[in-house]
Amino acid sequence: MMNAAKLVVDVVLDEETISEIAMLRAIRLEHYEKMAHNPHDALALLKQAGLKEDSTAAQVAANALTKVQQLKSRLSEPNVIYEDELTMYVHTLSVDESGS
Repeated sequence: MMNAAKLVVDVVLDEETISEIAMLRAIRLEHYEKMAHNPHDALALLKQAGLKEDSTAAQVAANALTKVQQLKSRLSEPNVIYEDELTMYVHTLSVDESGS
């Protein structure tokens, strides 16, 4: 499993951007909480989406719980933005602008 690293460049983000990233965190938290509570359903959906590796419902639940803990920790530090979150946020903006 890869660990997220803190973004080490000094970037000034406006409050709206920080708020939108916090909203993405909250959405992801809800998603992973649902996966942890319904690992069999989550595994079935992952396989429908093209999951190739062998996984069990227990592994899905464990991975989801790890993400839940990570996201709760991140929500407690709203001014610390991680590289993966910034990348996801920028991607979301580019998808919105292209109309996809």
